Order: sequence, then C-alpha cells, then structure tokens
Amino acid sequence: MIPLDIIEKKISNNGELQTMHYLALPGRQRLEFEKMCELISERTTLNAYEVEFVLSVLQEVVIENLGIGRGVELGRLGCLEPSLNATAVNNIKDINLNTIKKTRLIYKPSKAIKAALKNMKYSINRQK
Repeated sequence: MIPLDIIEKKISNNGELQTMHYLALPGRQRLEFEKMCELISERTTLNAYEVEFVLSVLQEVVIENLGIGRGVELGRLGCLEPSLNATAVNNIKDINLNTIKKTRLIYKPSKAIKAALKNMKYSINRQK
C-alpha cells in the first residue's frame, strides 16, 4: 500500500486566489544502491559485491550502446532507448549539431512492470 499525501496549493483563477488540493507521493524515497545489492544477493547465490560488479558492467554496456544510438533490452525490466529533440529548420543547410535542444533516455517498462503499476494499491494520509 502506497501512502499518498494531500498537498495544498494556492492557484490564481481569474485574479482570485483559490486553494486547491491534490494527491502526491510522499517525498522522493529511493532504495539505496547498496541496499538493493544486498536485497538481490539475499535472493541469489551472488554476494552483494558480485551484484554490484554485474550492475556496474551493465552500466558500461548500456552507455556503450546508447553512445551509438542503440536501445538496450533489459529483459523483464523493459528497455532503454535514446531520444533527442531538435529544432526544425526550413533549409536543410541550416541543420547542424546546434539544432539539438535536448537528449534524453526513454524507459519503456515490460508488461509485468506495467501491470504492477496498474495494480498498485494506495491509501490517503489525511494527517499532517
């Protein structure tokens, strides 16, 4: 069960200040890398250092492949794909690397992860 906080925000609507409320995830909680390695090691025959090594090699392989514009399949996790946004120009001669506005990484979750996200259970934390 994921506890959700109620957030209050003042928004101007036609010059009038209105108080609006919305649901938000509490803070930016993350599972620390070392703890994740420990948890994985508890479920495998690898120790935490071996898990960390495998994940660091995975990072290298991902970076190498993204560096040549290739997406990377991550099995049951989904896939990572490079993407970029570029400015459109009228004349093809005006295209250069400066027309690239932003590069980013797109994560496409697997069917199992999409299903898990869809089936998450929530509760509302009404106490402050």
